[in-house]
Amino acid sequence: MADTDIRPAEKTDIDRLRRLLLGDGEEKLQTVEERLEAIDRRVGSPDRLENATAEVLAGALRRAEVDRHKELATAIAPLVVAAIRSEIKNSKDMMVEALYPITGRLVSAAVANAFRELITTLNEKVDALLSVQSWQLRVKSILTGQPMSALALAEASLASIDRIILLERGSGHLIADWHRDGKASENPELVSGLIAAITDFAGNVFAANSGELRNLDVGGSRIFLRPSARMIAAAQVIGPTRGEDERAIDTALVDLLERHDRDELITTDKLGLLADTILPKRGAQKSNGIASYALAGLLIALLGFGAWRLWHVVQHWRTERQVNAAYDATLAHDPRLAAFPLQVRFDHKRAVVHVRGILPNVQGADEITQALSSAAAPYTLDTNVETIATAQEVATLGKSVKDLQDEIAAARTSLGTLNAQLRTDLSADIQASDNKLGGTITQALTDVRAQIASDTKALQSELDQHSVRLTQIGAINDKLAAVEQATEEANALLDTPEAKLGRLVQGFAIFFPKGEATIIDRPGLSTKLDQLADFLKSTGLSIRIISHADETGSAVLNRSLGVQRATVVAAELTKRGVDQSHIATVTRSTLEPIRDGAAAANRRATFEPTYVGEPTQ
Repeated sequence: MADTDIRPAEKTDIDRLRRLLLGDGEEKLQTVEERLEAIDRRVGSPDRLENATAEVLAGALRRAEVDRHKELATAIAPLVVAAIRSEIKNSKDMMVEALYPITGRLVSAAVANAFRELITTLNEKVDALLSVQSWQLRVKSILTGQPMSALALAEASLASIDRIILLERGSGHLIADWHRDGKASENPELVSGLIAAITDFAGNVFAANSGELRNLDVGGSRIFLRPSARMIAAAQVIGPTRGEDERAIDTALVDLLERHDRDELITTDKLGLLADTILPKRGAQKSNGIASYALAGLLIALLGFGAWRLWHVVQHWRTERQVNAAYDATLAHDPRLAAFPLQVRFDHKRAVVHVRGILPNVQGADEITQALSSAAAPYTLDTNVETIATAQEVATLGKSVKDLQDEIAAARTSLGTLNAQLRTDLSADIQASDNKLGGTITQALTDVRAQIASDTKALQSELDQHSVRLTQIGAINDKLAAVEQATEEANALLDTPEAKLGRLVQGFAIFFPKGEATIIDRPGLSTKLDQLADFLKSTGLSIRIISHADETGSAVLNRSLGVQRATVVAAELTKRGVDQSHIATVTRSTLEPIRDGAAAANRRATFEPTYVGEPTQ
């Protein structure tokens, strides 16, 4: 009976009976049927199976790379090596054509860049060295004319074994792997497989010439290869090798292969011991004896010459310091001397100290000469000092002359009064004598005449004395005129632009912090720099900036810091409009301290006028 003939009531009963007999099995059968249909849709045909495998294979490989890296590499490495070997073998011409145009440029650029970086690094390290080795490099550089960096590169470029690998020749299976830094290598199986593939490729290509690949140049290092029938021994070497080095590496690798052929167990530790014995340490080798002695002798001679020069510089500095100290002490004893120009110049070649200038009196000149002679010994003192009267002395002398002139005028007045009085008295006496004495007038007249003669002689003597004093006054007037002329000349010397510049910078200094080239600002500093700049621009004179340093730090550092400080001060003047050609800079480092030790006062910059006709170069 067909389903269409079953009445609805009967169909319902049949369904109920089926559920009672089968239970949940029907639902499970339906679920299984649906799953089978889904599987059939996914892998039911070769195309469907290929698509499904492609979807999950990439993810499976990524997960296996993370979770089971070693097992995955072991399983896939032979396939990868065989594929690479086959592609290299079948596509040799294509590889050569692809790599040939760019290989030369890549290698040249890489080598040039590596050498530039290496030489720059070596220069920095050599500049920082203060050892005997650095001085040896400097001497060799002077003798050979080559840069220190190139010499250091030649001495430092020593070959060393960085890695040794022992692997099977056909499969590329790694037997032992040693690395100098002790770190585990990344993908050692892949590296060994590549070495095996490349070695077999070279053997196949050059089989007609019975050739084998013996070494690989990989940029910063070389890989030496020694194959046998079953094994390959490889050593990675860093640095340039000599012929004897290559022979030693070849002997060691051949010995390693023979030891493995004798069924000796080759471990990483044994490879490390082998690496330490392959290349000799060149640093321990003795250099040529004659060259060493010659270099040592040259170094000793240079050190001796430097010590001799340093001794002379110190002696010159001590002499200058003693003379300056004596001069300052004399000025402190007699402050009047500070107002007069006096120059002290040292001629160290002839051991002479030249003193030129003007002083107020002979006593001051003697004091200066005596003080400087004692301080300058064993130098000879050459003095050319003129003495002039001070303004106070000129005023005192003028007052004395005026008093003398007043005294002479009073004496002349007294002489005229006395003469008139004598004439009056004589006339009276004569008249009285005529009236009273009569006959005795002759005797009286004789006595009067004698008295007049005596008085006249006395007056004449007094007049002669006054004439002498008038002559002395004339001489004094001549001296006063000469003094006034000398004073005008001295004032003219003091009023020259050079003298004004010397007075302007006298006692003026700029100070710096410790180890820095930054100016310490203080009240009035900017105003003083403005005045100095305006004076230089208006007169066109030149000035020298002298920088000093304290005793902390090395001589090279202090000299470099002194140059920076002088440059900073020069920049302040040029910023105020002073032409750079009118500014000279020099650093005297620690040669002229004004305080003992590393005092802040020693970190300063001072000024002095340049010499007349001083060359600019």
